[in-house]
Amino acid sequence: MIALAVAVLVTSAWWAVTRPTPGKHVPPEPSNARETTQIAFPSAGDAYVSAAQPELNAGSEPLLRIGSSPPIRSYLSFYMQGISGPITRAALRLWSNLPDRGGVAVHAVHGSWNAKTITAAKAPAIGHAAKKTGPLPAHAWITVDVTSLVRANGLLSLALTEAGRGRGAFSSMEGAHSPELVIQTQLTRYPYLTDVVGSNATVNFGTDQSSDSAVVKWGQVGAESCTAHTTPATKTSIMVNGRGEYQWKAQLSPLRPDTAYCYRPYFGTSQIDLLGSRPMSQFVTQLAADSDKPFSFAVIGDWGKTYANGNRDQANLMRRIAASGARFVLSTGDTAYPAGSQASYGDLQQAGPDLSSVFGPKFWTVPGSSMPMFNSIGNHAPTSTFLMNWPADVATSISGGQYQMEPYCCVDGITPKDYATAWYAFDEGDARFYVLDASWDPANLGTGSQYEDDYDLHWAPDAQHDEYTWLKKDLAAHHAKLKFAVFHYPLYSDQSSQPSDTYLDGPGHLEALLSRHHVAIAFNGHAHIYQRNTAPFGGVISYVTGGGGAPLMKIGGAGCAPTDAYGIGWDPASHTGSHCGKAPMPTSARQVYHFLLVTVHGNKVTVTPTDEKGHTFDSQTYQFRARPH
Repeated sequence: MIALAVAVLVTSAWWAVTRPTPGKHVPPEPSNARETTQIAFPSAGDAYVSAAQPELNAGSEPLLRIGSSPPIRSYLSFYMQGISGPITRAALRLWSNLPDRGGVAVHAVHGSWNAKTITAAKAPAIGHAAKKTGPLPAHAWITVDVTSLVRANGLLSLALTEAGRGRGAFSSMEGAHSPELVIQTQLTRYPYLTDVVGSNATVNFGTDQSSDSAVVKWGQVGAESCTAHTTPATKTSIMVNGRGEYQWKAQLSPLRPDTAYCYRPYFGTSQIDLLGSRPMSQFVTQLAADSDKPFSFAVIGDWGKTYANGNRDQANLMRRIAASGARFVLSTGDTAYPAGSQASYGDLQQAGPDLSSVFGPKFWTVPGSSMPMFNSIGNHAPTSTFLMNWPADVATSISGGQYQMEPYCCVDGITPKDYATAWYAFDEGDARFYVLDASWDPANLGTGSQYEDDYDLHWAPDAQHDEYTWLKKDLAAHHAKLKFAVFHYPLYSDQSSQPSDTYLDGPGHLEALLSRHHVAIAFNGHAHIYQRNTAPFGGVISYVTGGGGAPLMKIGGAGCAPTDAYGIGWDPASHTGSHCGKAPMPTSARQVYHFLLVTVHGNKVTVTPTDEKGHTFDSQTYQFRARPH
């Protein structure tokens, strides 16, 4: 057995899923937007051609025309991207300028064309009419169901012809009402894992509200079909930026330890495959108790932020984590800026500043289907939303922790209020992990500070929510385990506005408890920097890893502590780096955005910080001596 005495790894404009043509206005969603998930794509190119003028190019005209005599047809193209899951319905919306008794027919196009050069003489062939309308009104939007012509992301080319005898005219992309292709899907949050402990794994995903039932089908890779077992999912209604959705979870069990499983969510009584053409998701279960097999995990903190142009830095980190080989991910808290709302967590379709910063297509969607997240709560989001999005039912139950809304009252003059309370422990082989609650709502301080309120409510003797006593008992009960702790407020930080938490560090506080029970490393966030701290006398090695995607901060503004062995920061206002200890001065923010890859091999632990470009820095290997069982 091992224990702890120290001896000494798409484009930035991802938001353009609804804007394939820059500068084009996307019309408002219809009034039923809360009942379905929609993406509207404006025309990427359009033109009409006329048999009476075979050399005419009308690619810059404000109208698209159709006619029976002489034959006139129009061509349109749409570039679709960001579609997740099968397409439920695809609708072509056109602004009709003229009344037309014959109506319009929509066809697939066989061949390529260019709006600026297409003429009747060299227009590509078209297929049979896939859909026809009845008579068309003037000065109104018309909608044509083109679901049968739409398959997946990529370029779609359509042709319009006169369905009867007559003439029609529609606004082109150069006109006042650009054509648009409206895609409806049902998957709103890509499947992601939590609570992969013991014989359990929880699969989470989001959908629109078009059905009240969902299941997850799963199986052991290489031993049975990926649909060998079926687990019903339970739902909770949520609002994401004014849009009604369902948040689902399914607990897969019983699972074998250290075994690969594949899974797939299905929706509705007809069991629609929510992943469509996407491959089956896979994950590996928890290592068996007392296993000495080497493994890696990742640590990231203070992430879930979007701007008008998305967040390239965070997207790069997500790709790096997905390729890191980590079995699971720990988060040091403060996820989904600015306040952990369901809108900030978001979905696969909506985009914008502080929107879809976690479940957008470039973020947790990338690693989350294969790597479970164990997220500690932060001061930005002590709400039921956090608990719902990161369920940890099994880990909490097994370890006797707390993971629920609880009333907080009266200490330090705070306003009585219910807050999310989240602490628990889990094992991975011969190591034990403590996900702790060291945070407080900065909007409800009373007479104290964030740090003081957190201490008085969680860590002080006879605290109202006595996390200290639970932790002390659990640490003692797992004497011989290699131990790690993750929590939000930093034991030691050289960031001026997010400094060291003197209520947690030092003798008589949380740090001393961790040290007495031989916790190897504590991982913290809150300060948006990277900082490695050596263990002070009677203390523990600790890392501040708050560079996961939120705006970075300067380090060392009030000096650098002796325990700060290596620290880097960045000032977004002045675009300058800062450093402490033996760290070189960073020359780019891309060197400061980072995650930690931690590898455990027996009694040896290696911590490798990795920046968004994949460069590693300040890699440290620690050797811990074995302790008797």
